[in-house]
Amino acid sequence: MGNHIYRILESYKTGDRSEHWFSATVVNKEGSSYRWPGALMLISPLGKTFGVVSGGCLEADIVRRAQNVYHKQQPEYVVYDSTQEGNIAAELGLGCNGLVGVLVQQLGSSHEKLLLMMLDQLQDGHSPRLLQCYSDVEDGNVMAQMVLLDESGHVTNSTAEVPLPSIPELGSRKHTVINDGKREWALAKYMAPPSLWVVGGGVDAQPMVDLAVLLGWRVTVVDHRTSYARVSDFRGAEHIIRDTPDNYCGVLDSDAVIVMSHNLSIDAAWIKRLEDARKLRYLGLLGPILRKREVFELAGVDSQSEFATSIYGPMGFDIGGDLPESIALSVISQCHAVLNDKSSDSNISLNEQV
Repeated sequence: MGNHIYRILESYKTGDRSEHWFSATVVNKEGSSYRWPGALMLISPLGKTFGVVSGGCLEADIVRRAQNVYHKQQPEYVVYDSTQEGNIAAELGLGCNGLVGVLVQQLGSSHEKLLLMMLDQLQDGHSPRLLQCYSDVEDGNVMAQMVLLDESGHVTNSTAEVPLPSIPELGSRKHTVINDGKREWALAKYMAPPSLWVVGGGVDAQPMVDLAVLLGWRVTVVDHRTSYARVSDFRGAEHIIRDTPDNYCGVLDSDAVIVMSHNLSIDAAWIKRLEDARKLRYLGLLGPILRKREVFELAGVDSQSEFATSIYGPMGFDIGGDLPESIALSVISQCHAVLNDKSSDSNISLNEQV
């Protein structure tokens, strides 16, 4: 399933929505916390959770609070403050040394339409914004309001029955808090799931695909060879393409591509084809430097060109190990870093950066 907002909303769409669901959203934080504002968890009528708002320390309490929300028919804003004694956070034994504010509310039919529209926007590659009121000095029920905005800040769906605050530009930020004098609102930006092509459907591609799917990425496996890329081996993949590079007529619009067919000619043909992929942010090639040079030569690609020098090969971080699972962890980690604008050529641990 995974904890990416895209996977959470997929589970909501395919779940039984004939009874009441609940949402829990991290709307603000101070100090250290496991999740950032915008982290969202959905709770089914049976108490099953989709997504996380902490490292596992808050979820049980939030499920209990969802039942209180149902009985009182009013949303609840709860503050978990592990810096203060006597707070609920202290009772739960939290050790993050920070403050986390979580809005728990019941979802109605209007919320359902909004969340499913949000899923559609994510599926189309957009990055919608979600505005939620979490504090109102006059009417607690206003806290149940949700507003969906597009990337330009225009409202595309709303359950709000009160005037909306002025919406600021988020820029590179993913969240902010708005105080309009009467109410406090949380605005969060949700990123569309990255799309990944894995060229080569061998056994070593299976953990690569599994790990990417677990992260919430949308994965396509590409291999025209009949004994490769079996559907039974890649159930998490959204698509399996069986075309050769020359026969493929689709649009090369993936965020990332990992080339690992273990065949020089196939790898070279796809590398050549990918020269025209404008959206591509990560292109990794399996194998040592000598093999990469052979692939470039077969593909007719200038090894000094901007395209060639942008290819990660050998791809992945040096974490040791030669198992398919180790290689998958190494490569997906590097790809993850690139897609999140982090250093892709540094293997410095967080501990060493402090």
